[in-house]
Formats: sequence, C-alpha cells, structure tokens
Amino acid sequence: MTPHEYIQQILHRVEKGQQTDEDITFLRQLLLAGDRQVALQLGKYNVNIGQGRDIHIGDRIYQQWDEQAIQALVKAIQKVTWLCVANLTENDYTQVESQSTGIGIIDILAKNLTDFSQQSVMRYGLKLAFSPNSNQEYFISGGNQVIKRWQTNTREILQEISVPFSPTGIFDLWLTSVAISPDGQLIAACKAYQINIWRLDTSNVLHTFGKTLLSNFLDVFGFDSITFSPNGKILAATDNQDIKLWDVESGKEIAKLSGHS
Repeated sequence: MTPHEYIQQILHRVEKGQQTDEDITFLRQLLLAGDRQVALQLGKYNVNIGQGRDIHIGDRIYQQWDEQAIQALVKAIQKVTWLCVANLTENDYTQVESQSTGIGIIDILAKNLTDFSQQSVMRYGLKLAFSPNSNQEYFISGGNQVIKRWQTNTREILQEISVPFSPTGIFDLWLTSVAISPDGQLIAACKAYQINIWRLDTSNVLHTFGKTLLSNFLDVFGFDSITFSPNGKILAATDNQDIKLWDVESGKEIAKLSGHS
C-alpha cells in the first residue's frame, strides 16, 4: 500500500467516525512534518494550510497543530460528505472516435487532430451555470444549439431554448459559455460569433450581440466567456484579445477593453 492510499484510508475512517488513536497520531505527525500530500488531500474538506504558520479550517485560523486544531480538523472532515444525488444524461455531446488505420503514426496523428478539433476549435461539451438567486433556484446547461433549464431540487427540465445559427455558420456550432444574472431573471449564452440574452421563461431573444469573422485579425475563436456584473446591468465577454462590455437594458456596447496579448 502506498503512503497516498494509506492517508486516504485514514481520512475515510475519520469521515465515518471510525478513526483510531493511531490514525490521529499518524495524521498529526504528517501535518507537523509539513507533508504536502496530506495538505492536498485536506483541501476538499475546506482545510487550507498556508505557506506560513496559518492553518485555515472552515472559518477559523490556527497557528499550530495543537489539540484544538486537530479536533477542529476531525470535525471538518466529518462535516463534509460527498454524495452524487443525480446523474443527468444529455444527448448533446457526441464523442467522435477515430477509426484505426492499422498504421500507428497515422492513428496517433488522427487522434491528436480529433482531440484538438473537439477541445480547441469546436469546444464540445455542456456549459453550466447555477442561478445566484435563492428565490429562483435552477441551473442551465448549454450544448449543441440548445439551452436547457433544470429545476435544482427535482432535476426536471423546465424549459428548452433553441439557439439559432449565427451568420458565420460552421465555426460556432457549439455554445462556449452560459451565464445567469444575479437576480435569476436573465439567461445569456455565447458562441464563437454571437451572444444572446433571454428573459426567464421566454424563448424570444431580448438582445443579440454579434461580430464578424474578420472583426479581429486571425480571430477564429470569437466569444469564449461571458458574465454578468454583480448588479446585473452589464454583460462582459471575452473577444479574442479584447473584453467587451454591453449595457443589458439598452443592448448597446459601452466599452472595449484592450491590453491582453
């Protein structure tokens, strides 16, 4: 058994409240020695061991691994229980498998090209966002030309929004980012050359922000990420090496920020 596996077993016993005195003694020795593997393992329990003397456990800070800190650590580990509550399956993602030619170097090249196409050019995969508004508890998934809104507690689909092709066609088949306004009343999604905003429970587009293929020199990716401001009045989006800001109410572009290379 590797040290990594042994540490995992100890933490698993602590999670269930089945730890022994030997477990705690061994764990404390590793912590006092500054074992990095243990520090990484404890991260998922909201425990952060800084470079200095500060030990962050939950919302408390300790200066050393004394008895009080160890007790707080045990409580933090036992407080966190990871449980999969739902496995939601989508048909929007299709993994493209390369057919073998029987020639090793060609198969490797074909796989690399396929991976690059999926991960970098087409950017396949669902994009997700939760509503920040506790009175509007839902989340959205954006896939191939469609956005689905899910009820958080039941995981049922509440709404589907079809996202039309933008004029550039093939280069932005897939959504690259989705976002929900702080009040939960607006949904935004972007593809390479188009951003759309909808009001909650509607399928009619409130605003469409577009760009042309040549609006930025050699820009083949276009819009890649969007987010609402904390007050929900501004939408920001990456645009190649620039950042663009729009007024959500009027739909007008209010700034173009340049500085990244």
